[in-house]
Amino acid sequence: VLGLISMFTNELPQAWVFATPIYGTLIGMKYALSAELTWGLFGLNILVSACVVLAIIWVIRQMFNSEKIMFGA
Repeated sequence: VLGLISMFTNELPQAWVFATPIYGTLIGMKYALSAELTWGLFGLNILVSACVVLAIIWVIRQMFNSEKIMFGA
């Protein structure tokens, strides 16, 4: 659904849209392929995506280090 929504936007969205993890990446790819993406919005998108990935990795690492979660004890 997010891929379809991003097809129907014509004007460059506000900066906060690029700070959303999944939708911002889709919008960023769309505007990068049409050569309308600025370096600032690209940097914002990369920064937010990297923070989300690091948070997910940290949560998974904590889960694997917990015997309660791993072995159900």
